[in-house]
Amino acid sequence: MVKRLLIGVAAGALLASMAPGIAHADQTRTDQWYLEALGVAAAHEITKGAGVRIGMVDSGVDPEHPDLVGNVEAGRSSWSGGEDGLVDPHQHGTHLAGLMVGHGHGADNSEGILGIAPEATVVSASVYPPDHDQESLESDVATEQAIVQSIRWLADQDVDVMLLAYSGSGSDEQREAVEYAAGKGITIITGTGNLSDDPFAFSAISDPARWEQTIAAGGTTEAGEYWDRSKVGRETFIAAPAENVISTIPGGGYEYSHGTSNSAAIVAGVVALMKAQWPDMPWEIIQWRLGHTARDLGPEGWDEETGTGMVDPVAALTADVEVPDGSTDEEINPEPYPRAEPTDDEASTDTTEAAPALTGDTTDSTLWWIIGAAAIAAILATTVLFVLRSRRARTSSGVPGQVSRV
Repeated sequence: MVKRLLIGVAAGALLASMAPGIAHADQTRTDQWYLEALGVAAAHEITKGAGVRIGMVDSGVDPEHPDLVGNVEAGRSSWSGGEDGLVDPHQHGTHLAGLMVGHGHGADNSEGILGIAPEATVVSASVYPPDHDQESLESDVATEQAIVQSIRWLADQDVDVMLLAYSGSGSDEQREAVEYAAGKGITIITGTGNLSDDPFAFSAISDPARWEQTIAAGGTTEAGEYWDRSKVGRETFIAAPAENVISTIPGGGYEYSHGTSNSAAIVAGVVALMKAQWPDMPWEIIQWRLGHTARDLGPEGWDEETGTGMVDPVAALTADVEVPDGSTDEEINPEPYPRAEPTDDEASTDTTEAAPALTGDTTDSTLWWIIGAAAIAAILATTVLFVLRSRRARTSSGVPGQVSRV
Protein backbone atom coordinates (compact mmCIF):
# COMPACT_ATOMS: atom_id res chain seq x y z
CA MET A 1 0.00 0.00 0.00
CA VAL A 2 1.23 3.45 -0.85
CA LYS A 3 1.26 5.90 2.05
CA ARG A 4 0.72 9.54 1.07
CA LEU A 5 2.97 12.33 2.25
CA LEU A 6 1.53 15.63 3.38
CA ILE A 7 3.33 17.84 0.89
CA GLY A 8 0.45 19.51 -1.00
CA VAL A 9 0.26 19.63 -4.74
CA ALA A 10 -2.86 21.50 -5.56
CA ALA A 11 -3.59 24.70 -7.34
CA GLY A 12 -5.28 25.92 -4.17
CA ALA A 13 -1.96 26.01 -2.34
CA LEU A 14 -0.33 27.64 -5.33
CA LEU A 15 -2.92 30.35 -5.68
CA ALA A 16 -2.76 31.13 -1.98
CA SER A 17 0.97 31.75 -2.36
CA MET A 18 0.18 34.32 -5.04
CA ALA A 19 -2.44 36.21 -3.08
CA PRO A 20 -0.55 39.05 -1.35
CA GLY A 21 -1.65 41.59 -3.95
CA ILE A 22 -2.43 42.38 -7.56
CA ALA A 23 -0.31 44.99 -9.33
CA HIS A 24 -1.14 47.30 -12.20
CA ALA A 25 1.08 47.72 -15.25
CA ASP A 26 2.10 51.29 -14.41
CA GLN A 27 3.77 50.21 -11.15
CA THR A 28 4.92 46.76 -12.13
CA ARG A 29 8.43 47.55 -13.36
CA THR A 30 9.09 49.67 -10.28
CA ASP A 31 7.98 46.79 -8.09
CA GLN A 32 10.54 44.45 -9.66
CA TRP A 33 12.96 45.19 -6.82
CA TYR A 34 15.01 42.11 -7.69
CA LEU A 35 16.20 43.61 -11.00
CA GLU A 36 18.25 46.24 -9.20
CA ALA A 37 19.26 43.86 -6.43
CA LEU A 38 20.78 41.49 -8.97
CA GLY A 39 22.26 44.11 -11.31
CA VAL A 40 20.18 42.89 -14.23
CA ALA A 41 20.50 46.13 -16.23
CA ALA A 42 24.28 45.73 -16.32
CA ALA A 43 23.92 42.09 -17.35
CA HIS A 44 21.68 43.17 -20.23
CA GLU A 45 24.50 45.35 -21.52
CA ILE A 46 26.32 42.08 -22.14
CA THR A 47 23.51 39.80 -23.34
CA LYS A 48 19.75 39.41 -23.11
CA GLY A 49 19.69 35.71 -23.84
CA ALA A 50 18.92 35.80 -27.56
CA GLY A 51 18.66 32.37 -29.14
CA VAL A 52 18.40 30.44 -25.88
CA ARG A 53 15.46 28.09 -25.28
CA ILE A 54 14.30 27.25 -21.76
CA GLY A 55 12.19 24.12 -21.36
CA MET A 56 9.72 24.31 -18.49
CA VAL A 57 7.68 21.47 -16.97
CA ASP A 58 4.86 23.21 -15.17
CA SER A 59 1.22 24.30 -15.47
CA GLY A 60 1.45 25.84 -18.94
CA VAL A 61 1.95 29.44 -20.08
CA ASP A 62 -0.35 32.14 -21.42
CA PRO A 63 1.50 33.17 -24.62
CA GLU A 64 -0.83 36.12 -25.23
CA HIS A 65 0.23 38.07 -22.16
CA PRO A 66 1.58 41.40 -23.50
CA ASP A 67 4.90 40.85 -21.74
CA LEU A 68 5.37 37.35 -23.16
CA VAL A 69 4.12 37.53 -26.76
CA GLY A 70 6.73 36.02 -29.08
CA ASN A 71 8.79 34.53 -26.27
CA VAL A 72 6.73 31.38 -25.68
CA GLU A 73 6.96 28.33 -27.93
CA ALA A 74 4.19 25.79 -28.15
CA GLY A 75 5.27 22.56 -26.56
CA ARG A 76 3.18 19.69 -25.24
CA SER A 77 0.37 19.05 -22.77
CA SER A 78 -0.45 15.89 -20.86
CA TRP A 79 -4.16 16.72 -20.63
CA SER A 80 -6.96 17.32 -23.11
CA GLY A 81 -7.46 21.03 -23.70
CA GLY A 82 -3.91 21.93 -22.73
CA GLU A 83 -3.23 23.27 -26.24
CA ASP A 84 0.43 22.27 -26.46
CA GLY A 85 1.27 23.88 -23.14
CA LEU A 86 -0.27 27.24 -24.06
CA VAL A 87 -3.04 27.18 -21.46
CA ASP A 88 -2.29 27.82 -17.79
CA PRO A 89 -5.12 26.94 -15.38
CA HIS A 90 -2.99 27.46 -12.27
CA GLN A 91 -1.01 30.69 -13.02
CA HIS A 92 2.28 29.16 -11.83
CA GLY A 93 3.89 28.57 -15.22
CA THR A 94 2.97 32.00 -16.58
CA HIS A 95 4.40 33.61 -13.44
CA LEU A 96 7.73 31.82 -13.88
CA ALA A 97 7.85 32.50 -17.61
CA GLY A 98 7.64 36.23 -16.91
CA LEU A 99 10.57 36.06 -14.51
CA MET A 100 12.68 34.32 -17.12
CA VAL A 101 11.73 35.80 -20.51
CA GLY A 102 9.33 38.71 -19.95
CA HIS A 103 10.09 41.58 -22.34
CA GLY A 104 7.62 44.17 -21.09
CA HIS A 105 5.38 46.24 -23.33
CA GLY A 106 4.57 49.85 -24.17
CA ALA A 107 7.00 52.56 -25.23
CA ASP A 108 10.48 51.03 -25.40
CA ASN A 109 9.02 48.03 -23.54
CA SER A 110 9.34 50.10 -20.36
CA GLU A 111 6.14 48.81 -18.76
CA GLY A 112 5.26 45.45 -17.33
CA ILE A 113 7.58 42.61 -16.43
CA LEU A 114 11.20 42.51 -17.58
CA GLY A 115 12.66 39.03 -17.30
CA ILE A 116 16.22 38.06 -16.56
CA ALA A 117 16.65 36.87 -20.18
CA PRO A 118 14.11 38.89 -22.20
CA GLU A 119 15.31 37.66 -25.59
CA ALA A 120 15.23 33.98 -24.69
CA THR A 121 12.16 31.80 -25.22
CA VAL A 122 10.26 29.30 -23.07
CA VAL A 123 9.15 25.93 -24.42
CA SER A 124 6.14 24.97 -22.32
CA ALA A 125 5.27 21.44 -21.21
CA SER A 126 2.05 21.39 -19.19
CA VAL A 127 1.50 18.58 -16.67
CA TYR A 128 -1.13 20.01 -14.29
CA PRO A 129 -4.73 19.84 -15.59
CA PRO A 130 -7.37 22.20 -14.18
CA ASP A 131 -8.83 19.48 -11.96
CA HIS A 132 -5.52 18.29 -10.51
CA ASP A 133 -6.38 16.96 -7.04
CA GLN A 134 -3.77 16.93 -4.28
CA GLU A 135 -5.76 14.33 -2.38
CA SER A 136 -5.90 11.89 -5.27
CA LEU A 137 -3.20 9.26 -5.58
CA GLU A 138 -4.40 8.56 -9.11
CA SER A 139 -3.89 12.23 -9.98
CA ASP A 140 -0.37 12.19 -8.55
CA VAL A 141 0.60 9.06 -10.46
CA ALA A 142 -0.68 10.58 -13.69
CA THR A 143 1.30 13.75 -12.99
CA GLU A 144 4.46 11.76 -12.34
CA GLN A 145 4.09 9.98 -15.67
CA ALA A 146 3.49 13.29 -17.43
CA ILE A 147 6.59 14.81 -15.82
CA VAL A 148 8.78 11.93 -16.99
CA GLN A 149 7.45 12.17 -20.53
CA SER A 150 7.81 15.96 -20.59
CA ILE A 151 11.41 15.97 -19.37
CA ARG A 152 12.41 13.51 -22.07
CA TRP A 153 10.40 15.34 -24.72
CA LEU A 154 11.98 18.70 -23.90
CA ALA A 155 15.42 17.11 -23.91
CA ASP A 156 14.74 15.81 -27.41
CA GLN A 157 13.78 19.34 -28.51
CA ASP A 158 17.34 20.44 -27.71
CA VAL A 159 16.44 23.10 -25.16
CA ASP A 160 19.45 24.77 -23.53
CA VAL A 161 18.08 25.10 -20.00
CA MET A 162 15.34 23.24 -18.14
CA LEU A 163 13.25 24.51 -15.21
CA LEU A 164 11.68 21.93 -12.89
CA ALA A 165 9.93 24.10 -10.27
CA TYR A 166 8.25 21.37 -8.26
CA SER A 167 9.24 19.03 -5.43
CA GLY A 168 8.28 15.60 -4.23
CA SER A 169 9.46 12.02 -4.27
CA GLY A 170 10.49 11.30 -7.82
CA SER A 171 10.41 7.85 -9.35
CA ASP A 172 13.39 6.02 -10.78
CA GLU A 173 11.94 6.82 -14.19
CA GLN A 174 11.96 10.54 -13.43
CA ARG A 175 15.54 10.44 -12.22
CA GLU A 176 16.53 8.59 -15.38
CA ALA A 177 14.77 11.27 -17.43
CA VAL A 178 16.75 13.98 -15.61
CA GLU A 179 19.96 12.06 -16.26
CA TYR A 180 18.97 11.77 -19.91
CA ALA A 181 18.47 15.54 -20.18
CA ALA A 182 21.74 16.30 -18.39
CA GLY A 183 23.49 13.85 -20.68
CA LYS A 184 22.43 16.05 -23.59
CA GLY A 185 24.18 19.01 -21.95
CA ILE A 186 21.05 20.69 -20.60
CA THR A 187 21.45 22.74 -17.42
CA ILE A 188 18.59 21.80 -15.07
CA ILE A 189 17.42 24.21 -12.38
CA THR A 190 15.03 23.49 -9.52
CA GLY A 191 14.04 25.05 -6.20
CA THR A 192 14.82 23.69 -2.75
CA GLY A 193 11.11 23.86 -1.86
CA ASN A 194 8.96 25.77 0.61
CA LEU A 195 8.33 24.95 4.26
CA SER A 196 4.70 24.29 5.11
CA ASP A 197 2.64 25.53 8.07
CA ASP A 198 1.62 21.91 8.58
CA PRO A 199 3.86 20.45 11.34
CA PHE A 200 3.48 17.00 9.80
CA ALA A 201 4.52 18.08 6.33
CA PHE A 202 7.72 16.80 4.75
CA SER A 203 10.36 19.41 5.63
CA ALA A 204 13.47 18.03 3.92
CA ILE A 205 14.55 19.02 0.43
CA SER A 206 12.95 16.62 -2.04
CA ASP A 207 13.48 15.41 -5.59
CA PRO A 208 14.46 16.62 -8.11
CA ALA A 209 16.61 19.03 -6.06
CA ARG A 210 18.31 16.05 -4.39
CA TRP A 211 19.70 14.74 -7.66
CA GLU A 212 23.26 15.61 -8.66
CA GLN A 213 22.31 16.66 -12.19
CA THR A 214 20.19 19.56 -10.92
CA ILE A 215 21.16 22.96 -9.53
CA ALA A 216 18.98 23.68 -6.49
CA ALA A 217 18.12 27.31 -5.67
CA GLY A 218 17.13 28.42 -2.20
CA GLY A 219 15.19 31.59 -1.42
CA THR A 220 16.16 35.07 -0.22
CA THR A 221 14.24 38.13 0.97
CA GLU A 222 14.09 41.71 -0.27
CA ALA A 223 16.77 42.48 2.31
CA GLY A 224 19.10 39.98 0.66
CA GLU A 225 18.91 37.47 3.50
CA TYR A 226 17.80 33.88 3.82
CA TRP A 227 14.02 33.55 3.36
CA ASP A 228 12.87 31.56 6.37
CA ARG A 229 10.31 29.53 4.41
CA SER A 230 12.94 28.09 2.09
CA LYS A 231 13.88 24.49 2.83
CA VAL A 232 17.48 23.95 3.88
CA GLY A 233 19.92 21.12 3.38
CA ARG A 234 23.09 19.82 1.79
CA GLU A 235 21.46 20.06 -1.62
CA THR A 236 21.18 23.87 -1.58
CA PHE A 237 23.63 25.14 -4.18
CA ILE A 238 22.78 28.81 -4.75
CA ALA A 239 20.14 31.37 -3.77
CA ALA A 240 17.93 33.96 -5.46
CA PRO A 241 14.92 36.14 -4.55
CA ALA A 242 11.84 34.25 -3.39
CA GLU A 243 9.88 36.77 -1.31
CA ASN A 244 7.38 39.29 -2.67
CA VAL A 245 8.27 38.65 -6.31
CA ILE A 246 5.96 40.18 -8.91
CA SER A 247 5.43 38.64 -12.34
CA THR A 248 2.93 37.83 -15.07
CA ILE A 249 -0.28 35.80 -14.70
CA PRO A 250 -2.74 34.58 -17.35
CA GLY A 251 -5.07 37.18 -18.84
CA GLY A 252 -2.57 40.03 -18.95
CA GLY A 253 -2.30 40.68 -15.22
CA TYR A 254 0.38 40.61 -12.56
CA GLU A 255 0.64 39.22 -9.05
CA TYR A 256 3.16 38.91 -6.26
CA SER A 257 4.20 35.55 -4.89
CA HIS A 258 6.56 33.90 -2.43
CA GLY A 259 8.45 30.69 -3.08
CA THR A 260 11.60 29.02 -4.29
CA SER A 261 9.94 28.54 -7.68
CA ASN A 262 10.76 32.23 -8.11
CA SER A 263 14.35 31.59 -7.06
CA ALA A 264 14.70 28.73 -9.53
CA ALA A 265 13.21 30.75 -12.39
CA ILE A 266 15.58 33.64 -11.73
CA VAL A 267 18.59 31.33 -11.70
CA ALA A 268 17.32 29.69 -14.91
CA GLY A 269 17.20 33.16 -16.46
CA VAL A 270 20.80 33.79 -15.45
CA VAL A 271 21.82 30.46 -16.96
CA ALA A 272 20.05 31.50 -20.17
CA LEU A 273 22.28 34.59 -20.29
CA MET A 274 25.32 32.37 -19.82
CA LYS A 275 24.20 29.99 -22.57
CA ALA A 276 23.72 32.92 -24.92
CA GLN A 277 27.30 33.94 -24.27
CA TRP A 278 28.73 30.40 -24.27
CA PRO A 279 26.30 28.14 -26.18
CA ASP A 280 28.45 25.02 -25.88
CA MET A 281 29.41 25.37 -22.21
CA PRO A 282 28.68 22.09 -20.34
CA TRP A 283 26.24 22.27 -17.46
CA GLU A 284 28.98 21.27 -15.01
CA ILE A 285 31.01 24.36 -15.93
CA ILE A 286 27.87 26.51 -15.78
CA GLN A 287 27.41 25.23 -12.23
CA TRP A 288 31.06 25.84 -11.40
CA ARG A 289 30.87 29.45 -12.57
CA LEU A 290 27.58 30.08 -10.78
CA GLY A 291 29.00 28.80 -7.51
CA HIS A 292 32.28 30.67 -7.78
CA THR A 293 30.66 34.00 -8.65
CA ALA A 294 27.76 33.97 -6.18
CA ARG A 295 27.71 36.69 -3.50
CA ASP A 296 28.26 35.04 -0.14
CA LEU A 297 25.39 35.35 2.34
CA GLY A 298 25.14 34.35 5.99
CA PRO A 299 28.06 32.39 7.44
CA GLU A 300 31.27 32.65 5.44
CA GLY A 301 31.38 30.12 2.64
CA TRP A 302 28.73 27.57 1.74
CA ASP A 303 25.79 27.00 4.07
CA GLU A 304 22.60 24.93 4.01
CA GLU A 305 20.34 27.99 3.78
CA THR A 306 21.73 29.88 0.79
CA GLY A 307 24.36 27.54 -0.60
CA THR A 308 27.25 29.37 -2.22
CA GLY A 309 25.30 32.65 -1.99
CA MET A 310 23.18 35.01 -4.08
CA VAL A 311 23.34 34.46 -7.81
CA ASP A 312 25.27 37.28 -9.52
CA PRO A 313 24.43 37.62 -13.24
CA VAL A 314 27.20 40.07 -14.14
CA ALA A 315 29.91 38.14 -12.33
CA ALA A 316 28.69 34.87 -13.84
CA LEU A 317 29.14 36.44 -17.28
CA THR A 318 32.42 38.28 -16.73
CA ALA A 319 34.50 36.97 -13.82
CA ASP A 320 37.68 34.97 -14.21
CA VAL A 321 37.08 32.08 -11.83
CA GLU A 322 39.31 29.43 -10.33
CA VAL A 323 40.44 26.83 -12.86
CA PRO A 324 40.50 23.26 -11.49
CA ASP A 325 43.22 20.74 -12.26
CA GLY A 326 42.56 18.88 -15.46
CA SER A 327 40.91 21.88 -17.08
CA THR A 328 42.11 24.98 -18.88
CA ASP A 329 41.37 28.65 -18.56
CA GLU A 330 39.89 28.58 -22.06
CA GLU A 331 37.32 26.01 -20.92
CA ILE A 332 36.36 27.68 -17.63
CA ASN A 333 36.74 31.32 -18.70
CA PRO A 334 36.19 31.30 -22.48
CA GLU A 335 35.78 34.31 -24.70
CA PRO A 336 32.13 35.16 -25.51
CA TYR A 337 30.43 33.76 -28.58
CA PRO A 338 28.89 36.22 -31.12
CA ARG A 339 25.31 35.54 -30.03
CA ALA A 340 26.11 37.19 -26.70
CA GLU A 341 25.90 40.57 -28.44
CA PRO A 342 22.74 42.50 -27.43
CA THR A 343 20.10 42.59 -30.16
CA ASP A 344 17.57 45.21 -31.16
CA ASP A 345 14.57 45.64 -28.88
CA GLU A 346 12.58 44.96 -32.03
CA ALA A 347 13.40 41.27 -31.51
CA SER A 348 10.67 41.17 -28.86
CA THR A 349 7.57 43.02 -30.03
CA ASP A 350 3.89 42.81 -29.21
CA THR A 351 3.09 41.71 -32.76
CA THR A 352 5.20 38.55 -32.94
CA GLU A 353 3.14 35.37 -32.94
CA ALA A 354 3.89 32.38 -30.77
CA ALA A 355 6.04 29.69 -32.33
CA PRO A 356 4.31 26.74 -34.00
CA ALA A 357 3.95 23.47 -32.14
CA LEU A 358 7.01 21.29 -32.00
CA THR A 359 7.12 17.65 -32.97
CA GLY A 360 7.84 14.98 -31.24
CA ASP A 361 22.90 7.97 -18.81
CA THR A 362 24.74 10.77 -18.17
CA THR A 363 27.95 9.65 -16.37
CA ASP A 364 29.65 11.26 -13.41
CA SER A 365 33.07 11.56 -15.05
CA THR A 366 32.75 15.11 -16.27
CA LEU A 367 31.46 16.37 -12.93
CA TRP A 368 34.25 14.71 -11.00
CA TRP A 369 36.75 16.00 -13.53
CA ILE A 370 35.64 19.54 -12.79
CA ILE A 371 35.31 19.30 -9.01
CA GLY A 372 38.36 17.10 -8.48
CA ALA A 373 40.57 20.14 -7.86
CA ALA A 374 38.47 21.53 -5.06
CA ALA A 375 41.18 20.72 -2.54
CA ILE A 376 43.39 23.42 -4.02
CA ALA A 377 40.60 25.95 -4.53
CA ALA A 378 39.44 28.62 -2.13
CA ILE A 379 36.84 28.07 0.60
CA LEU A 380 34.05 28.34 -1.92
CA ALA A 381 35.43 25.57 -4.05
CA THR A 382 35.71 23.31 -1.02
CA THR A 383 32.12 23.93 -0.04
CA VAL A 384 30.87 23.34 -3.57
CA LEU A 385 32.56 19.95 -3.51
CA PHE A 386 30.93 19.20 -0.16
CA VAL A 387 27.51 20.00 -1.56
CA LEU A 388 27.92 17.82 -4.62
CA ARG A 389 29.37 14.88 -2.71
CA SER A 390 26.63 15.08 -0.09
CA ARG A 391 23.97 15.06 -2.77
CA ARG A 392 25.61 12.09 -4.48
CA ALA A 393 25.55 10.06 -1.26
CA ARG A 394 21.86 10.53 -0.51
CA THR A 395 19.02 8.48 -1.90
CA SER A 396 15.31 9.11 -2.14
CA SER A 397 13.28 7.97 0.85
CA GLY A 398 9.85 9.22 -0.12
CA VAL A 399 7.00 7.84 -2.17
CA PRO A 400 7.34 8.10 -5.96
CA GLY A 401 4.77 10.12 -7.79
CA GLN A 402 3.94 12.83 -5.27
CA VAL A 403 4.84 16.36 -6.21
CA SER A 404 4.14 19.96 -5.30
CA ARG A 405 4.96 23.27 -6.89
CA VAL A 406 7.83 25.04 -5.12
